[in-house]
Formats: sequence, C-alpha cells, structure tokens
Amino acid sequence: MILLRDEKILTQGPATSLTHDKAEGLLFLTNYRLVFEASRSGLLRPGSTSTLLDLPLEEVSDAHVTRPRIRVRFLDSSRLRFQTHRGEVDFVVDHPEVWREYFADAKRAAYPPSHTPAPPTISVQVHVPPAPPPLPIHLRCPYCRTAYDERLGRCPNCGATA
Repeated sequence: MILLRDEKILTQGPATSLTHDKAEGLLFLTNYRLVFEASRSGLLRPGSTSTLLDLPLEEVSDAHVTRPRIRVRFLDSSRLRFQTHRGEVDFVVDHPEVWREYFADAKRAAYPPSHTPAPPTISVQVHVPPAPPPLPIHLRCPYCRTAYDERLGRCPNCGATA
C-alpha cells in the first residue's frame, strides 16, 4: 500500500472479506481511507497482492460490530461492517471493537465538530427619552375670548365654565 502525503496507518491486520468472496488479506485503516489488499496465490505471480477496496473516509459513514448467531469453526470472530455510499462491506477481523474505536477516532479527527465561535453579541444601548407630557389643549372662553388650558376647568379671566 502506498501512503498519501501526511497519511498515517492507524491500525492494520489480517482480515477476511465476506463481501469479496471470502478473500483473505490485510485491512488498513489510515487517517484518510480504508484499504483492503488481498493476497493472491497462483502459478504466474505467487504472493502478489491486489487492492480490492480503497475508500476515502468521507465515503464510509459508519462501522459496527455484528456477532454471528451460529458459530462456525472458521468464522469464530465477530464481523466488522462498514456502511459506505456503495453499500455494506463486511470483514472478519480480530478484535473488531478496537477497529471500530480507531474508525470513530479517525472520523472525529477528519471531521471535528465545528468549533466556530458564536458571533459576538452586540449590545446596543438605545436611549429612549421619556414620553413628553401631553400638550395642553387650549380653549377659548366663549364669554371673554381668553385662551386657557382645558385642565383648569374654567376660564382664569372671567371664571366661566365651558
């Protein structure tokens, strides 16, 4: 497996792919991707490997452990199932819970929760002057024609009431 720039292998180990016709090989989890390389045995190229799975972590949404209901001799281990945008990919690995933790850590590191600070609170002080007192309504006395405030109730000049 060739690593990309700044890529680190978080965990690796032997695995059997239940998705790829029970191919046996190595499963790699890096901080950028999930890679499965199967070893081939043959007459022409003994011991060669081929990459059967190479997915960026953003295309892998979830990893969970499934336990088989019936324990078969060669499938004792629990299965590690990755949910991808293409479907599910199953592997039999040793210690699948550890793989799941590494996957969760890699996803958190790749996509940390946004720690964008909240926008600063802007406090604006608005000075609202008190309501002005109501303006007096001036009346004109019908007898002496003097203007006076209606709140007085009577003309201050002649004492007449309106």
